Amino acid sequence: MKDWDWDGEHEIFKRLVTEISLGSAQIHTDHKSSKWLKNCILHGNWEFASDNGDGHLTPDIVSKKYSIMIDVMRVNDQEKKKGKNATYARAAKIKPEIQRFQEQLGINVPTIINAVDTSTPTDEHHNYKRLVRNTKRVVQNHLSKIPQYKSNHPGFKTAFLIFNEANAYVDAKDYSKNSLLGHIVFPWNDKRLMENFVDSDLDWIIWYSPYTHVQITDPKDFDKSKFLSSTIGIINTSNIHLASLLTPNIKNMKSTES
Repeated sequence: MKDWDWDGEHEIFKRLVTEISLGSAQIHTDHKSSKWLKNCILHGNWEFASDNGDGHLTPDIVSKKYSIMIDVMRVNDQEKKKGKNATYARAAKIKPEIQRFQEQLGINVPTIINAVDTSTPTDEHHNYKRLVRNTKRVVQNHLSKIPQYKSNHPGFKTAFLIFNEANAYVDAKDYSKNSLLGHIVFPWNDKRLMENFVDSDLDWIIWYSPYTHVQITDPKDFDKSKFLSSTIGIINTSNIHLASLLTPNIKNMKSTES
């Protein structure tokens, strides 16, 4: 059995499929074609370029059955500049230790490193401006490769699977150590994030936010509350209307990670 990296393209896609099939994530679709793509994700015979080693054709994932190609990328709110991410660096140090432990016990399970203590305050560790900046850099880099994707797979439609490693962000009117008063700004409702895709050759965006775990309480009725778990937004790029999206006050944007 291959020792999958839980941050690799293949494993990210498998996690997405699992959450959709189990109904363990809230799913937002904006168009009938987005609902169709969701069904394709569940039922397509997907081929993973990474399985073919170096020199494989891009993008990462292809379904010949549905003529769809998906490119996978990760965005985060911690990277201060390209290649400088404290969590990634710490995780890279921890992973070999976990693998040695697996070998000693004679087991082979996926390596999961989701939360690493970097000993920094929340506002420094999770920063909305860094999420916007990192998303723009990563997305524009992948958008520049679409002509090559289309050359490799003529006639195929293209989707980006964006693995959003940030927690939920709230446009907060007030906040304390244990609570935030305001509304959650989902990536597909955020003008700063979505404007990256306007006038592109991309067909869909799949926003996958597996670390969105928030207890929401109605301020008018504290007995009414619900738990928001992992969220997935599948968006048709032709349906993006920037004027209808939110432009939250950057200073008010607070991560839900306490």
